[in-house]
Formats: sequence, C-alpha cells, structure tokens
Amino acid sequence: MTESSSALADRLAQGTVLGAEGYVFELERRGYIKAGAYVPEAVLDFPDAVTELHREFLRAGADVMVALTYYAHREKLRQVGRESDLEAMNRQAVRLAREVAAEGGALVAGNVCNTWAYDPRDPATADVVRAMYAEQLGWAAEEGIDFVIAETNDYLGEALIALEVSHELGLPAMVTLASTQPARTCDGYDYAEACRILAGHGAAIVGLNCDRGPPPRSPPFRTLCS
Repeated sequence: MTESSSALADRLAQGTVLGAEGYVFELERRGYIKAGAYVPEAVLDFPDAVTELHREFLRAGADVMVALTYYAHREKLRQVGRESDLEAMNRQAVRLAREVAAEGGALVAGNVCNTWAYDPRDPATADVVRAMYAEQLGWAAEEGIDFVIAETNDYLGEALIALEVSHELGLPAMVTLASTQPARTCDGYDYAEACRILAGHGAAIVGLNCDRGPPPRSPPFRTLCS
C-alpha cells in the first residue's frame, strides 16, 4: 500500500471523512468567477480568495481540501481561451489546497470531472479522455495529493478511465456518477450496478454526486446523453 493509499484508508478506518465542495459556485457568488463556463480561473487570478475559501471549509470541519481543478481540463480551457494556463492552473490549485491542508492536518484531493468528450460509440474518444486525465492527475501527483476525486460522470466508461489513470499513478480514488438520467448512466448501467463495478475495479469510495436533489425540490430530468 502506498503512503497516499494508507492516508485515505487510515482515515476511513477511523470513521467519517468529511469533505466539502461547491468552490466554483461559491467563488461565483463572491464575484471572482463569471457564471457560464464555470472554469476555476480564480486559482490564478485570485489565489488569495481560493486560499481563504479552503480555510473556511477547514474551519467548518472539512477533513479534505479539494484542489480546485473541476473543469480545469484541456477541453474546457480551450473553449474559454485559457488553454495556455492549463498546467499552471492545475499545479497552483494543488499548492493552494496543500497549504491550507497543512494548517489542520487535512487530506488533499486532486480533482477531475466529466470531459464532455467521451462517446462510448467512438473508441477514439476514450484515448482523448485518458490523455486529459493523465496530464491533470500527473501534475497533481507531482505536486502532492493523497487521493483523487473523479466526479459527476455521466458515463460509467468515462469514470473507469479516471479510475484507471488514478491507479496507474498509485493513487486511491473516490469516483462518483451524476444522475442526469432517472435510473441509468448514459451508457446504460443501473446506478447501483455501476457503483458495484467501480468498487470491483478498486475505487476506494463510490457514489452519486450532483444533478438530482431531494425529490420535493428536484427539477425534471434533463436529457444530456448523446
């Protein structure tokens, strides 16, 4: 077991490991990020604001500081004209998270998300996704993270790619699916079965994240699968 694997496994063995996200939305509310693409530009443009938000989560009881790299992948940054900032943004995000984590003995998580580039009908897209995850998580691993959060996956196939890349880097992973469809992933897997498959492939933590809230307040399901 690697040191990173041990750090997460030890915390889980002791009980609940509390994490918190919503960084991008909170920074948007505070005026640091524009609504729309929701890329984490503040990591480079307003690093003090990101550091302070990490610190607030730490004071509130979070055991994990999540590097703010959701949507900091090549595809998204190309769309907003900041592809040249890709490496700097990913490395800086981990450094900011590590700085605050050290203040309270928290774990540091690298973060990747759905890419919008994956299509199970086109095998070539799997290579595109793998390359994006490999560069993001490669930089995160070099900067020093304890585990990976791969989240809001519409497709089980894409989630498995993130899990494989994490393991190739010697990192444990928490993998979550986004329930954009009522009962199944976009590639046709029942959500419970998809979680079992991820666990069977070695995911340390599995679950659902985003898109569907409590039934009384849930909006109608959107069809996002192609």
